[in-house]
Amino acid sequence: MSDLHDRILTAAYPLFVHRGVRGVSLYEVQDAAGVSASEFDLEFPSRDALAEECLRLREREWTIGKIAEGARARGVTPEGRLLAIFDVFDEWFHRDDYEACTFVNVLLEMGREHPLGRASVEYLVHIRQLLTALASEAELRDSEEFALSVHLLMKGSIVSAAMGDLGAALRGKEMARDLIARHRTAPLRAPSHTDVDWFDACQPDSGYLPAPREEKPPAQERSVFFAESVQPTATVEAEPEAVVTPPVVWSAVRHDLWVGNHDGEFAGMVELIHGAYWATSRHGRPSGSYPTLREAEEALEWEQIHAGHEDTTIFGV
Repeated sequence: MSDLHDRILTAAYPLFVHRGVRGVSLYEVQDAAGVSASEFDLEFPSRDALAEECLRLREREWTIGKIAEGARARGVTPEGRLLAIFDVFDEWFHRDDYEACTFVNVLLEMGREHPLGRASVEYLVHIRQLLTALASEAELRDSEEFALSVHLLMKGSIVSAAMGDLGAALRGKEMARDLIARHRTAPLRAPSHTDVDWFDACQPDSGYLPAPREEKPPAQERSVFFAESVQPTATVEAEPEAVVTPPVVWSAVRHDLWVGNHDGEFAGMVELIHGAYWATSRHGRPSGSYPTLREAEEALEWEQIHAGHEDTTIFGV
């Protein structure tokens, strides 16, 4: 790329990004770049050709430079990187020179059948492909369907911010959390009657249950691990066979309430209270508050996996 070409592109880029294609004349571009009409013609055959190159630059600077790199820099886990996109948006929305999405703007301005409209669609597809890749890294189910939904949230928050709603990104982030929970690899289940009874016992917004009743579980309901753990010391010194514990299955019940099911048993509840995720075990014990839903789920999952050891001590079987 020649210095002249780069000078014209650098001058035209902010004009097209902020004002659209038809809102910028060649005379304005030439004046901003400090070039003559003949010099412009040496580098670009038309205004549309210049605008198309600006779209390519936009993808490098915005899709790759801000969205992809920003999400990977902020997010520690694959799910965290998906949510970090909305943190990038939040900073973007609060900038004085917020310009909304150039690809959407050009698509609506020029139409799908125009070459610039088709190019904008292609760049929007690239963003969706990025989301699909992040969803695959997070091992979410139906990654392409998930990407369509999250992209819808992204575009909606961009439009809302353009209307003056500067909190749109953070609202979109909370909705994205729900989408992630629904698309986790483990299949979702409907809440059981036992779960509903458990909810009814909760004190509103307390984050914990009343003290649990300590009653000995029926012998036929004890797990294999539980039964083996209380046998007399064997004369054989062989290590006991490891127990494979299935993962917790999470299901969204309300916007602010999640329940888990572990190995056929109810694991606990997570409530979203004042921006923090409060976890309560199936025994009614608060497990604490966590910055993310996943961390709260993992705390309950760990407690449920290790509950067999605790139960042996409590019940003294």
